Amino acid sequence: MTSRGVHAETLANGLLVVVGEDRRIPVVSVHLAVPVGARDDLSGRTGLAHLVEHLMFTGPARSYAADVQGSGGRFTATTSFQRTSFGQTVPAGELGTALAREAARLTHVPSGVSAEDVVVQRSVVTNERRQRYGSRPYGTALARLFGLAYLPGDPAGQLPLGLPDDVAGLTETDCREFLARHYRPSGMVLVIAGDTDHETALDVAARHFGLAPRTSAASTLPFAESDVTGARGEWREHVPAEGLFAMVRLPPESDSRFPAARAAVRIVEARLPERLVTQVRFRVLRLGRGSTMATFRAIAAPGVRAASVEEHLRRVIEDLAAAPPSACELARAQAWEERDRLDRTATLAGWADEMSRVAMFHGGRAPASGPVEPEKVSASEWLRDGMWAATLHCLPDAAA
Repeated sequence: MTSRGVHAETLANGLLVVVGEDRRIPVVSVHLAVPVGARDDLSGRTGLAHLVEHLMFTGPARSYAADVQGSGGRFTATTSFQRTSFGQTVPAGELGTALAREAARLTHVPSGVSAEDVVVQRSVVTNERRQRYGSRPYGTALARLFGLAYLPGDPAGQLPLGLPDDVAGLTETDCREFLARHYRPSGMVLVIAGDTDHETALDVAARHFGLAPRTSAASTLPFAESDVTGARGEWREHVPAEGLFAMVRLPPESDSRFPAARAAVRIVEARLPERLVTQVRFRVLRLGRGSTMATFRAIAAPGVRAASVEEHLRRVIEDLAAAPPSACELARAQAWEERDRLDRTATLAGWADEMSRVAMFHGGRAPASGPVEPEKVSASEWLRDGMWAATLHCLPDAAA
């Protein structure tokens, strides 16, 4: 028997329950995911999904954090582009309490949101955006990239934290309607991972969540792939060196071409010489349904221009397209990917989150993986010019 076994069952109300058994330590992680995120924010109401995530800790759930910590647990909550997640990790003996706590919050918070709660959490969200984007060098790059990559008003270009003016205008009515429209059992995924057997976990989950009524209407908007602009831009900021930032569209995770494209990204990153850059990173953003994005960040070495870094980057891509990578390069790229996968799933909370994502966006089937042939890396069209979604240069204030 393997150390980890996975079982799934859909309740009568449409809630998908996934149980991952791992009996090695007496701990369980409960993870509830809602299929809604920044792409479902209303026009002129960006940041709404993220604000509602915060509101799930107010009103009737005001004591949630203290209750989880009081039982020896930890909790998390995140809003991404197409998913909002709530997780708590507690001692195995607290499984029933953890599920009851999550079910009660889902049942009572939507009707308990107050105007005062909205005002307070709007301020919290605004400060979060300031800390994440505005208080560190190059911090606004990601928001600028997404804003440049998509046409104005396209929900694909909205980051979960939203625009400050939009967040400031969000109302109690906006939040209540959003909760009523999206926070329904049908389409949600509940993951229970850790020291429990699946029969017991499914029984307890059904007892606490099964009474919620089934919803007939889809809780999220139909997914539509967005076109990218390929636009270029620059901005000036108080930074120590020029920076190059780019975003490249990759195939969906479920596409058989994804592993080769992902390996190509890693190899290109490794080929940039240290004489040109002091920091370099390609990051694969798993957005959910549809295409995946790779974001590129390179801080130029002293005296080097961002334009020179971009020129060299494009030359590296051309070279990779002209000749397959070496066996050593490919092995290293795939080792990095395996390390990232292990990082994501090493903890129970991380494993629960990964099972939730796979269940929600990939029908429970793990995305394509396995060995990649060097020729397929070179043949990958996903780093060609037509796949570049946006390119940005960041220049120091004093630059000529």
